[in-house]
Amino acid sequence: MTLLRTGQRASIESLYVNNSTIREGRRIRIVCKVFAQPPPKVTWFKDGRSIVRDPARFQFIHLRRRAELLIKQALQNDSGVYECRAKNKFVRQPVTRSVRIDVFPENVEVTSKSFKWENFANTVPFNKSYSTEAPPTNWTHLGSPCPVIGDAFCLNGGTCVFFKDVGEPACKCPDGFLGNRCETKNPTNLQPSTYNKKEEQQCGDNKFYGSYYC
Repeated sequence: MTLLRTGQRASIESLYVNNSTIREGRRIRIVCKVFAQPPPKVTWFKDGRSIVRDPARFQFIHLRRRAELLIKQALQNDSGVYECRAKNKFVRQPVTRSVRIDVFPENVEVTSKSFKWENFANTVPFNKSYSTEAPPTNWTHLGSPCPVIGDAFCLNGGTCVFFKDVGEPACKCPDGFLGNRCETKNPTNLQPSTYNKKEEQQCGDNKFYGSYYC
């Protein structure tokens, strides 16, 4: 009698950090949301090298659907690209996501004043609020594609952009939606949603599908 293996291939739903631009001495928390059955083994890398388990500097938290890397006191040499790698018996090669983190000296001010959104009128940086006055001369750009989380960060068809000046992702929301992640309907500008009920049924309970959370 042949026994069939049943389960779910390891996948990474999202990878995010409490602040990708941070000062020395602050804590950095990187969260990797995973899905697999059986639960995957998660390993952390920095600039392509496995992170040494130094309990004085790092704390590793492993839960069923989430793994966290906590840097207790950030140093400048902690700047770099961090990878979350997840693997279980259903995948030969680990799936990976990565995020860039920059650590600045304590005496360096990493801020940005108000700016004008122009073509990003529906875009709201995560956890930030700005006025619509003229942009300052040190505001270098209106955002670039999110390096890691991409459109998985934004809901209802929103487009993710990253503002390096403030170290925050943002969402350019389609007509009819607003909010940090385009999660709120705009009653003054309602448009048909691209949400597909059939897609929800395909991905099941509490799973991720494309740019939507079921």
